[in-house]
Amino acid sequence: MKCSRIWDDVEWIASQPCLRHRHGVKTVRSLFQASRPIVPRMPTQCRIPSFLRFQSYRSNAVSFDMWLARNSRFPFLVCIAIFLGCHFSFFPPSAVAQSVVIVQSSDITSYDQTVKAFLNNFSPSLRQVERLSLHGDLSHGEPVVEKIRSLQPSFIVAVGLKAALVVRQGLPSIPSMFCMVLDPAKYNLTKSRMAGIALEIPFKDQIQSLQEVLPSVKRVGVIYNARKTGRIVKEAASEANALGMKLIARVVSSEKDVPASLRAIVHDIDALWLLPDSTVVTPESFDFLLRTTLEANVPVIGFSADLVRKGALLSVHFNYEDVGKQAARLAEGFLEGHQFTPGVILSPEPLRLAINLKTANFLGITVSPNVLDRVHTMY
Repeated sequence: MKCSRIWDDVEWIASQPCLRHRHGVKTVRSLFQASRPIVPRMPTQCRIPSFLRFQSYRSNAVSFDMWLARNSRFPFLVCIAIFLGCHFSFFPPSAVAQSVVIVQSSDITSYDQTVKAFLNNFSPSLRQVERLSLHGDLSHGEPVVEKIRSLQPSFIVAVGLKAALVVRQGLPSIPSMFCMVLDPAKYNLTKSRMAGIALEIPFKDQIQSLQEVLPSVKRVGVIYNARKTGRIVKEAASEANALGMKLIARVVSSEKDVPASLRAIVHDIDALWLLPDSTVVTPESFDFLLRTTLEANVPVIGFSADLVRKGALLSVHFNYEDVGKQAARLAEGFLEGHQFTPGVILSPEPLRLAINLKTANFLGITVSPNVLDRVHTMY
């Protein structure tokens, strides 16, 4: 059915209370006495004046000119307002998609689990995510940087140390964050424009959990490679003093030094604290560490649930999936306009507690129900 003619719409406008005091319905009708008969309007038809409808513009152009010449501007302004209202309700402003690039150092399981959790918890609405990998080789850094520049992302997530170094060096102007990096301060990541999640559990959190199980602990031993975890041990020593405890540390330069270092301190400590130090903790060395400490009735504090499963008394740890979820929350916050503070290093969250009750029983340790209520994993 053809669109209704212009005077039909103006009749409707004039019938409104806000216009009736100035232009009565009869007066407005008189403007179009000579017009053709009215074409009935469909009930669902939008009340847009017919002179604004594409199909009826030609047939109504003359009538509209006459109407403008004889009347004040008020009805015309109302028509324009109706047009603008319809325009903005039918054509909302388009939103600009924001893109994120994920760069992995390599394709190992822990990184894949972190990225998968990130993607599962990152809102897909108005987001574009590109996933790249260095495949464990820093020589792939340059082509990856060029690819990222061509994508012009709003944010970059670097997973692993090599990815963090490539992003820091090659793309310093793009807001970015890293995760799955041990001791980021050692590589000056804390002084860059990146924020990040470090693979470190604060010493205070670990010792407090140990004290809840063993309140009498005062001397904690640690064996470490100064090049790999020296800064962590230095900070832990200060925290131990603040807690009224003593950290007894032994430095090693190779795995061969571990047995002698442990024998030198095992009878002078109340617990052995293990760090994720690849010089000290290997599949072969862990068996020796565990056997020697159990013989000396010394509990071991691990850094993963797997070490607790193998015989360590307890661990305060995190899941790789939790790191991915945390990274997704931080990225979402930045893209939603939250303040981004470069150089801020966060600890993984939430922290989880694992305990081996068989080891506790062997050492004659009774774990209180309050502690067991907070345990996430029990062996």
